[in-house]
Amino acid sequence: SYLTEVIHSHHASMKRIISLLALAYLFSMQSIAQPSELRGIWVTPRTGSGFWSKAEIARAMDSIADNNFNVVYFNAWSRGWPLWRSDFFFDETGYYTDPAAGNRDILQEAIAEAHRRGLEIEAWGEYGFVVWWTGNPPIPGNPKGPLLARYPSWTAKKRDGSDEFESGAGGFFYWLNHNHPDARQWLIRLHKEIAERYDVDGIELDRIRYPQTPALDCGYDSATVAQYTGQYGVPPPQVVNDPQWMRWRADRLIAFQREAYDSIKAANANVTVSNAP
Repeated sequence: SYLTEVIHSHHASMKRIISLLALAYLFSMQSIAQPSELRGIWVTPRTGSGFWSKAEIARAMDSIADNNFNVVYFNAWSRGWPLWRSDFFFDETGYYTDPAAGNRDILQEAIAEAHRRGLEIEAWGEYGFVVWWTGNPPIPGNPKGPLLARYPSWTAKKRDGSDEFESGAGGFFYWLNHNHPDARQWLIRLHKEIAERYDVDGIELDRIRYPQTPALDCGYDSATVAQYTGQYGVPPPQVVNDPQWMRWRADRLIAFQREAYDSIKAANANVTVSNAP
C-alpha cells in the first residue's frame, strides 16, 4: 500500500542518515586521534658576528612558511648573550643583550614576524650551560664573559683544573657549573623570564649536558666535588667514564631538567617546554 511504501522509504532514509553520521563521527575521531604534524626548523639569526636586520627576519619567516614548516625554533640564548632585552641579565651583568644587537629586541622581532605568517615560535636556548665563547668580541677585563667575571666559582672545570672546553668550531667555550645550585637557578631564571614576558609558543632548552670534547672530562669543580664526596665519602674518580660517576652526573642533569620544566610551566602553563640535548 501507499502507507507501507512511505514507511519503507522513511526507514531507508534514516539508515542512510545514520550511516552518514557514523562515518562523520569516525572521521572526526580520526582527526582528533591524529594531531597535526610538527614540521620544525632551527634558526640562528646571524651573519658572521652581526645579526639579521628586521627585514631579513621577515623574509626568513616568509620563506619558512612558504616551504611548509609550521614551527620555528629561534635562537634566543647565544654564545653567552640573550637575544632579547633581558632585565634579569642586565641586573646580573650590566648588559641587556649582545652589544652587537644595539637596542634591538631580536626575539620580539622574530615573534611578531613568525606569528604574522601563522607560524608557532619557540625560544631556543641554543647554548644552554655554555656562557661564553672565546670567538666573541672581547670585553675588557672579562675574558670569560660578564657572568663568570661576577661569579667565577660558577665555572665548570676539567680534572686538571682547567676551564677551556673545545667548541668544535674554533675557539673555546666556558661552561656554567652544572651542579652549583646558584648557577642552576640562574639558568632556569633566565629562561623563565622569556615565559613570563614574551608571547612565545614554547621554550626549547639545549646543551643541558656535559661538554662532548674532551668526552666526559667535566665536573671537577669544587661544588660538584663536594656534593659527590658528601654522598659517597670519596672524591670523584679520575677515570672520567667510571660508571658510577657517569650515572651520578647524568642523574643531576635529569633533576635539573625536571626543575627547569616545572619552573617554566609555573610561569606560563601554555608554553611547550622541550629539550634538544
